[in-house]
Amino acid sequence: MNNKISIIIVSYNSFPEIFECLDSIYNNLKNLEFEIILVDNNSSNVEYRSDLNIYSNNNTNLHLISLTSNVGFSRGCNIGAANARGSHLFFVNPDIEFGNNSSLMIKKMYDICYKDLTIGAISPLLKKLDGKIDINFRYSINPINLIFGRIKKYFGRKNENYFISNNVTSIAGAALFIPIKYFNLISGFDTRYFMYGDDIQLSYDLKSYGLNLYILNEFTLLHKLGTSSVKRPILTLFALYSSIVKFYLFQIKNWIINIIIKIFISPLVLTEYLIRLFFSKSKKISN
Repeated sequence: MNNKISIIIVSYNSFPEIFECLDSIYNNLKNLEFEIILVDNNSSNVEYRSDLNIYSNNNTNLHLISLTSNVGFSRGCNIGAANARGSHLFFVNPDIEFGNNSSLMIKKMYDICYKDLTIGAISPLLKKLDGKIDINFRYSINPINLIFGRIKKYFGRKNENYFISNNVTSIAGAALFIPIKYFNLISGFDTRYFMYGDDIQLSYDLKSYGLNLYILNEFTLLHKLGTSSVKRPILTLFALYSSIVKFYLFQIKNWIINIIIKIFISPLVLTEYLIRLFFSKSKKISN
């Protein structure tokens, strides 16, 4: 039985966090059989690409795939999966850091999937730098919850007290563990999404086969949140809201709704961007 874990990371100018992520993998997964497949989406920083090559050459179980164009997150993940030799895939963002119990917890995720064939994918619990929960799961994927849930998080939601249930409706791609047979069953990530939304679609596709999505509460990883995307906040927010819209349009396929939602998301993008600016400036003043 092949029980190797293929850790797949897609990067784009993800420095210095990618090297902290890789170091945390090698420092904490010493008792685990794994390979790392790092797909670089044609990062524009030449020095960064050179450093990736040096790091890859110094680690025999790291397979660096340097693309000649930025194909987006979903295609990058699929390219990584196509080169994987493990029975299970662990998609990890470059701004994730592993802890000292990660080897044991990854084995536990493997055992859960091996023993319960109804589990389509598992995610650990993610925490932000301030120790609060980074909510990487959803109990509902209706448009009201998806869109207004983003605005609501800035006002009064106490993440540290958020109720967490094992069985959820969708899980984020920031740290997603999936048997390769189920990944292939749904043909991987939907490449109609460039970035964001692909994990909602993947969750939806797994659910459509009657498979469950699981949060392993006792396994916690540090998530530094969007190291590549924070450099371009407006484009990132527009891509994020657009991906939510795309998800529903792909299911509904109604051109009238398409036009209405496209008009609707622009002020939402601007609203969240202004809220982010306000809270970030308030935090600086208070410090």
